[in-house]
Amino acid sequence: MAKSTNVKATAKQLLAKAGVKEDRDFYGPFQSRGEKAALTVPQMIQAAWAANDAEAFARVFLDNGSLLMRDEQLTSRGQIYDHMSAGYRGGYKGARVTGWPLAVRFLSADCAMVVTQGGIILPGETEIAPDRQIRATWIIVAEDGVWKLLSHHSSPIAGPTGSRAGSPESGSYSEENAMSNDAAQLVTKAKEWAGRYGKFSNGVEGAVLTVPLRVTAAWDSNDADAFAGVFTENGSMLVGDEQLTTRDQIRDYMAGAFAGGWKGTRLADRPVEIRLIADDVAVAITQGGILLEGEDEVAPSRQTRTLWVTTKQDGEWRLVVRQTSPTAS
Repeated sequence: MAKSTNVKATAKQLLAKAGVKEDRDFYGPFQSRGEKAALTVPQMIQAAWAANDAEAFARVFLDNGSLLMRDEQLTSRGQIYDHMSAGYRGGYKGARVTGWPLAVRFLSADCAMVVTQGGIILPGETEIAPDRQIRATWIIVAEDGVWKLLSHHSSPIAGPTGSRAGSPESGSYSEENAMSNDAAQLVTKAKEWAGRYGKFSNGVEGAVLTVPLRVTAAWDSNDADAFAGVFTENGSMLVGDEQLTTRDQIRDYMAGAFAGGWKGTRLADRPVEIRLIADDVAVAITQGGILLEGEDEVAPSRQTRTLWVTTKQDGEWRLVVRQTSPTAS
């Protein structure tokens, strides 16, 4: 992966400029200069929450920053400010957030991806309640020598017993069969689904959208090999409270799921947003969910919003991270 070269300031300098005290313990194992600089963004968000300061919160985002709040996709700094301002006067009043980094990756010199775990602590509480534990993916972009937040997508990791689908079974997966003949046919089929591209049918956006379409095609065929083959070798997917972090893990999990709770299911997704971050990095957001056998529409309780972080490798768009969040209250 690319290393950060376009943000020269240190983490301490970036935080001082924002008026935020550095938490040296926050970085955990991510101690390189670039990693620590990228991790100033979640520290700024935590400081804004602690002060219930909507302006400081929104200021961390780019002008066209994106924040998923349940079933509402906020897509500008202004919308984010309005939402948080109302929240800090209402249900978020006196609340704060805490968390810690699980992963930091540089997708390009101007783009970092951070995965954190944490959640909201309400007034009077000293720790995160189990039902408010979340896993968040942050897409952070360099602008004018500082890191800014382009996209924040969080998912609950606590759920009812049995909420995961199937138990992964052991199995092997090799690079040689990553794109089997069946998978290649699925790609061809996916590209024929012109109606599923929505308004993103042309150019680079259409090429990026082949990633969720290939995943959908693999899911509809219950093909774990083809599903995993869309990911990069170190691709990541959150299922329940488990973060799968390799293509092998994803393949094994999906093989078990397609043999169990997801047998015969299909995936229904429509594109909501596609953002090009660099020539070879893009973020897509889709809405939809899982269709059980015999269903034509996604049940309200299974409606999800999905974040897709994609990168172009050897001329083909591949999936770095797939993270879904329920939109049903």
